[in-house]
Amino acid sequence: MERDRLDRSFLALIATATGRVADRLPIRVLAFGTSGDARSAVVVETDGIVVGPTASVLATRRAPEAGPAMPAGDVVRGGVALSADGGFLAAAIEEGDPGPSRIAVYEKTGGGWRGVMRVQPPVSASGGWLAWLP
Repeated sequence: MERDRLDRSFLALIATATGRVADRLPIRVLAFGTSGDARSAVVVETDGIVVGPTASVLATRRAPEAGPAMPAGDVVRGGVALSADGGFLAAAIEEGDPGPSRIAVYEKTGGGWRGVMRVQPPVSASGGWLAWLP
């Protein structure tokens, strides 16, 4: 995510061959990621998480429309990660504001997402980034 001179936020697409901005999508996001196969995109917005096909995000220039239903009071306070095939989502959340930190794991089922588990990070944890191992 970047901001322009007028403080508008957008998602910059960088050409890996040149390192230059190839396009700017007018998507206001707090975080953005893709699955390992790059077919699924996850977007953290101010009011939750949405997940959908990366191709659709590029074609429509908009964030996906749906994501996991999060319990009232949950706030995304850290990173998100999609598994290699986009079938699982992990999100660093706070249960309440303020509340205990958890890693919420969701599984894609049919057309939606279901909560699988919540993992309490180790007491000694402070920061970091979520990632799925192959």
